[in-house]
Amino acid sequence: MSIFGCALDCGDGRCQGASRKWQKFNFQLKEIDKITVAGLVKQLAKKDPLTMTFVRSQLYIYLTKHNSSIVTISAHSDCAGNRTSKKKQLRALRKSGRIIRSMINSFDLDRQVEIHLLWINGSWMPEEINSQFLAGKRLIKT
Repeated sequence: MSIFGCALDCGDGRCQGASRKWQKFNFQLKEIDKITVAGLVKQLAKKDPLTMTFVRSQLYIYLTKHNSSIVTISAHSDCAGNRTSKKKQLRALRKSGRIIRSMINSFDLDRQVEIHLLWINGSWMPEEINSQFLAGKRLIKT
């Protein structure tokens, strides 16, 4: 198992620390690679071309060179880059999860990558959002 995980977070540092600790605790990872964009799930959900290109290139590096097998995507309360209701943010978070799953499935990987969705609440505590629908297929190289 890899010692690396990958976290896709808003640029807000309060959110980043919470997702990093959650991954390290739940998966005993040593290092967490970060991909950060202000209002990340909003940008992904609307398929902003610059964000999509940036995230795809960074994700590819971390999954292929660091062999990350755990990816988290997080949204949070009081987001300056996505000033909307929690309900709308969660909708964008789920859509972002589907977009990231599609990106990962397009990479030539020899392992399954888990995606976990996190809501970082007003106390900066992560709450996992149901992400069963994002389960990937195990890809076997021949």
